[in-house]
Amino acid sequence: KLIIVGPKSSGKTHLLKIWAKKMDSMVIDIRDLLNYDFSFLIRQNFLAIDNLDHILEFSHMQRKSIEEILFHIFNFYQILFYLIKYYKV
Repeated sequence: KLIIVGPKSSGKTHLLKIWAKKMDSMVIDIRDLLNYDFSFLIRQNFLAIDNLDHILEFSHMQRKSIEEILFHIFNFYQILFYLIKYYKV
């Protein structure tokens, strides 16, 4: 888990893209998250979500859907890393 926080135009997205390139990670803007299927998202080696601060631009129902997707992605990777670490899956 990595969270990059800073003021507007401080280079957060630039740092994220550098990290993503080194880690072969997919970068998804929060504004595009609802366009992806959950099964596609969890098949990525690493996943980076950019512009989380824009979540307030969405309607209540869209925010609820985005929060649910993020919750499930987070839980999926937590379980996966646990299985890899302790069971060598």
